Amino acid sequence: SLKYAIGNATIGLGRGYEALGMTGTLAATTIEQITNTSYGIGYAVNDQLSVSYTEENSDALFTGATNTLGGATVTPNVELELTSIQAAYTMGGMTVALSMDEIKNAQYIKDRDINETMLTIALAF
Repeated sequence: SLKYAIGNATIGLGRGYEALGMTGTLAATTIEQITNTSYGIGYAVNDQLSVSYTEENSDALFTGATNTLGGATVTPNVELELTSIQAAYTMGGMTVALSMDEIKNAQYIKDRDINETMLTIALAF
């Protein structure tokens, strides 16, 4: 992965590979390997407020040609895509963060799309 900061902006790019260990009998739902690619940009508006945008893509290679995962049919070479927009505001020992995520082909299942919004409040004493 690479990360570069200039002024209040930070840009990052990452690529990852994971080969999963396999033993015994392999089912069609067994994932052999995962390839992830991600990039993002963050910007510190001021000392209290920061915003960022991230996009991630993930490919899973299954041992079978067509698989069932969680009761749904999984087609190989379906790319999982995640897009996320985040903002965080810090005041003293409190941080309020908002994240809005869009996940396409969740669990590597074609057309299984998920949208989620998370609000987090953290307090430091």
